[in-house]
Amino acid sequence: MINENTRMKIGFIVASITITVLFIASSTAIPFYATYQTLYNIPNNIISFSTVVYFIGNIFSLIFLSKISNYLGRKPTIRITLILSILGCLSFIYVNNGQLLLLGRLLQGICCGMTAGSIQAYIIDTSPENSNIGVIIATNMPLIGFSIGAINSGVIVDYNPSLISTVFLPIILILIICIILISLGKETVTPKKGVIKSIKPEISIPHNIRKYIPITIIATISTYSITGFYQSFSSIMSLMQFGTNSKLIAAIVYANIMAPQILGSSLINHFGNKKGQKYGIIGFTACLVIINISLIMSWIIPFIISSILTAIFCGLTFTATMNNLVEKTSQEDMAGVLSTSYLITDGGTALVNMMISIIITYTTLINVSLLYLVFVIISCILTLKLSKNLSTKKENRGI
Repeated sequence: MINENTRMKIGFIVASITITVLFIASSTAIPFYATYQTLYNIPNNIISFSTVVYFIGNIFSLIFLSKISNYLGRKPTIRITLILSILGCLSFIYVNNGQLLLLGRLLQGICCGMTAGSIQAYIIDTSPENSNIGVIIATNMPLIGFSIGAINSGVIVDYNPSLISTVFLPIILILIICIILISLGKETVTPKKGVIKSIKPEISIPHNIRKYIPITIIATISTYSITGFYQSFSSIMSLMQFGTNSKLIAAIVYANIMAPQILGSSLINHFGNKKGQKYGIIGFTACLVIINISLIMSWIIPFIISSILTAIFCGLTFTATMNNLVEKTSQEDMAGVLSTSYLITDGGTALVNMMISIIITYTTLINVSLLYLVFVIISCILTLKLSKNLSTKKENRGI
């Protein structure tokens, strides 16, 4: 018989693997878009709309489904999330038209949105007490999954495009294994009635953390938007810096801004929330200056190094900001707070990148990058100002 402590550890490990695989599934299809267009005559507007459909599914989950794990239980909600991911993969296995492509991205958007209130909440529930490891894993394993999926697909597109359908089969198999293994973990929430009533538009912000929302909005959106920027323009940047149209090189450029974020997140144990947020946003801004100079001067090595460092500081800023909320949130409110946080982050990132996609039609990538830098500099100043104000209020209250 497995004791409760061991079941908590198993649940934590399985959930950490599960969220990684789920985001591998979500990112695998993206480098295949050009191939889908060629094979099945899918028009540009459908390809473009697939990103919108993904965010619609994502935001729908974050608004309407954020608290269902408080009623069904964490593990049943995780199983539903994984089943939706499997259905999304099946859509891409059989894709031969734009409708199936959109269906696949919608399902993936819904299941990725559901991770905040289910898998990420479960990771934090089962993580060791008095440790930041839960927040670090919950916020960064999706980035690792995105990176693995993008690089894996880049290799396939460049060297064996015939595998673009079959690559989803092993992913489905692993997702099924995760559904089975999650049963070994301990359930951390007692199921209760009212799941239907919980499916309603709700943004959950407990009173005790509301004062931290402005700094959360500014710090997370300004830094996390870099991932969308690299996702959109990694191919252009790899052409500018390396003179190649290789999807693999583009995927590696994208991974440089994603994977190292977990290193930055781990620094939270050294700096703490306040200093982590401060040093993270300053370091992020400084590295972004170097990225812009490298793009203008076509410097390859400084571009790569500064991209990696930017990712590290992004991870530090994001984790410090999220941890500041999580530490003050009860288990009952955890799913709702995580969903609301990601609604802010994903919604803000989508808005920033939508504006970028409009501006890029009238100017060059370098000019857009410089405009993003200005946005980040302003955000950095506001973050430092708000952080100082929060500290001053605590001192005035004798905290």
